[in-house]
Amino acid sequence: FSIHLLVCGIIPFLISVNVECRNTPLIVPSASFALKKSHSLLRTSAKRKTTEVLFASSRSISSTTRTIDHDKDLIINIHQNSQQIAEAEAANMPAWKDLPFGWKVTLGSIELGYTVVSQWISNYVLAYFFGSITGTYGILFKPATDGLTKFQQWSQRNNRWGKGYGSLAATFSGFDTGIRLLRNNRDDEWNSLISTAFAGAYFARKNGPKAMAKSAILYL
Repeated sequence: FSIHLLVCGIIPFLISVNVECRNTPLIVPSASFALKKSHSLLRTSAKRKTTEVLFASSRSISSTTRTIDHDKDLIINIHQNSQQIAEAEAANMPAWKDLPFGWKVTLGSIELGYTVVSQWISNYVLAYFFGSITGTYGILFKPATDGLTKFQQWSQRNNRWGKGYGSLAATFSGFDTGIRLLRNNRDDEWNSLISTAFAGAYFARKNGPKAMAKSAILYL
């Protein structure tokens, strides 16, 4: 019985297992080949998409470059045209030396007044603002004196700063503009030199002619 079982049952079972084991490697290479094929297709698709994106990007960059070049040429043309218009207007305007004396006096007075007033106001505001910042410590931590409140002292200090710097700027700018206009609107280094000497003499006007002369020399 045992021999019959061995011959009829166990041996055929072992033979079938051996056959299945031998046939299994035939299936594995097929799956591996399919996997490699799918990977290859994915890489090809990714390369194709990357190429399309790069091509689209290059076309966009090229279009942007052409637009920038066009705008640059347009700006250059506008600048050249504006220069030509300004030169044509300047050529058509009469020179300062060719103006009548009355026009020189009128236009020179307007320019001189505008220069003095604008310089005084702008520097007054600037000095007042700077003085208000630097005086913040005093208004917060120092006691008030002379029967004034802290705010009154702070305001008076800022006002002195503004008047001082405004007068200084207006004096130098006014003399510089006046000397230039008296020299037939000639603009060179002599204007600054002469106007500085006049400004120095003006600052010492309360101390007599000698002090004015010394101050003019010192300001040179």
